[in-house]
Amino acid sequence: MATNEATDHATLVRVTHFYPSEGNRDSLVGLLKAIAESARKAPGCFGGQVCTSDQDTEAVVAVSRWQDREAMDRFHDSPDFSGVMREIQPTVARPSRTEHFQTV
Repeated sequence: MATNEATDHATLVRVTHFYPSEGNRDSLVGLLKAIAESARKAPGCFGGQVCTSDQDTEAVVAVSRWQDREAMDRFHDSPDFSGVMREIQPTVARPSRTEHFQTV
């Protein structure tokens, strides 16, 4: 990021669609909310939410907004993230789908 660029807004948005296995939707939502709570406290995070999608109704969607990729990567390398991600694995029916959106 250039030094003259504003740092009070997100330049990277991460959107991940998780697909809960039968009977595990509430558990998955709870775990994703725990990650979102941790992310909101992380340096460089401008927010994290757990959502539903009108385009992908089976999914539970995690959205987070980051100052830059480095801030997001630091959080993803943390025990707060990796520990909960291990707990999520038994609650999903299939692999998640992630997209990153960067400002231009």
